[in-house]
Amino acid sequence: MNAPLLRSVERSILAVAAVLAALALVVAGPAAGLGAAVGGAVAWVNWRALCWLVGRIAGGTLAGRAGASVLLGLKLGALLAVCYGLVFVWHVHLLGFAAGLSSLVLGVMLGAARSHEPHGGAVAPEES
Repeated sequence: MNAPLLRSVERSILAVAAVLAALALVVAGPAAGLGAAVGGAVAWVNWRALCWLVGRIAGGTLAGRAGASVLLGLKLGALLAVCYGLVFVWHVHLLGFAAGLSSLVLGVMLGAARSHEPHGGAVAPEES
């Protein structure tokens, strides 16, 4: 796996989460800011779990890959349960939480763009 890319994406997720939490705090108040911070934390934990599971799937034995694949599905269920609990049980601000959770997608796009090699890493053809 491309460790520099994964670190770049992780830093981007954290940076985007911080910016979104600050923005939510200023625009919509403390409840939204806290919700965005919690959403950003969930996004970061989700990213770390994805990296670990995909690493196990890509580099493990057949039995290890099968187990990690099952855990990937269970992780999705756990993520849904955590989001439900945060919003409907602990009443985290819904829009703030959604904004913070979106830092996963935005961070992946930003981190990938920041570490992009020219020409997608392909070697340019020689001119004749």
